[in-house]
Amino acid sequence: MIHPGIREQFLSLTLHPAFRELVRRLGAERSGRSQLSGLTTTARALYLSLLAQVCDQPLLVITESPKSADHLFELLETFHRVLHAGRGTLPPLLMPALDTLPGQNLSPHYDLKSARAVALHRMATGRYSIAVTPVMSALLRTGDEAAYRQLALTLRVGDEIGMDDLAAHLSSIGYERREPVEMVGEYSIRGGIFDVFPAEAHQPIRIEFFGENVESLRRFDPQSQRSVLRVEDVTLLPLEETPRTPALLRELAEKSGRTDIVPGEPFAGWEFAVPLVAPRQGSLEDLARDGRAARFLQLADDRLHLFSSKEGIPGDKEQRDRRGGAQWNEATSLRQRDLRCCTQDDERHPRRLSESPPRSRWSHSILYPRKSSVLPR
Repeated sequence: MIHPGIREQFLSLTLHPAFRELVRRLGAERSGRSQLSGLTTTARALYLSLLAQVCDQPLLVITESPKSADHLFELLETFHRVLHAGRGTLPPLLMPALDTLPGQNLSPHYDLKSARAVALHRMATGRYSIAVTPVMSALLRTGDEAAYRQLALTLRVGDEIGMDDLAAHLSSIGYERREPVEMVGEYSIRGGIFDVFPAEAHQPIRIEFFGENVESLRRFDPQSQRSVLRVEDVTLLPLEETPRTPALLRELAEKSGRTDIVPGEPFAGWEFAVPLVAPRQGSLEDLARDGRAARFLQLADDRLHLFSSKEGIPGDKEQRDRRGGAQWNEATSLRQRDLRCCTQDDERHPRRLSESPPRSRWSHSILYPRKSSVLPR
């Protein structure tokens, strides 16, 4: 329970002249960049929360590293509870970076790729206020909004669906068959009872079938396996960014040219090979824009060096080629050319931040910490 006086104290910061000027400029400048400095990490999270509320637009925030994204997201969650608890405001989301690279013949960690799949669905459906992602995650190509919307499945009492069809769909979007169901991403079948633990759910769901009709939906305790609450509908969110179907895996096996793959079965690194069969042309920016007005913010500090197309993705070029140049180029958005070097190691040369190059499509505003006092800390 947050004391109303504390909430009002935070909300009063929106009346500060510098904040009101920021909102005015963001509303007036439909192109180009704005610079906002003087913010510590905690202040960034607070003002981003306030900015999302005042502008009434989703924000896409790009940070320099997974660690900084995680830290910022934790703070945003805290301020969301403080400022918006009980008000029906959409929560922030974290779009994690994957822990492997294209061409390494390694699959990302299950937790990371499932969290990314859920986040992509939330962005495609507009169920977020602020999306936080590290730059290496922002550079990965994405599919279109419709593709991510179709991966989720909503079931209601009275719907008609075959249990085998439901099991096949869940397997394709990353769920595993286990007995009994105890963790997120598991499902089981016992007679006419279908248990599943959906992503972002606090408890698993027990679906009772009569033939091919959904007769009842109940939450149940994974420890005791006893039903605890009847519900009218349930949404099964995807845990894979791309449906993992046998037909797709067979085609990937043919395209990859690898001899250690069993056609039709998942293999290490298949996620990065998908664009060789089904090219992706979108980006997180496209998902944020699709059908909605949005703002794009890029957080940086004096240790961050974003790269231009000439510099390419950090790392040795020969090493990247050995990892698999085709997979790298197909999986990674070529829009790194839209990101340019931005540092602020010397306040006396502000033109280094805004001179010449092509306008960034990633950010309307760059937030820099510590150096000045545009906003109160």
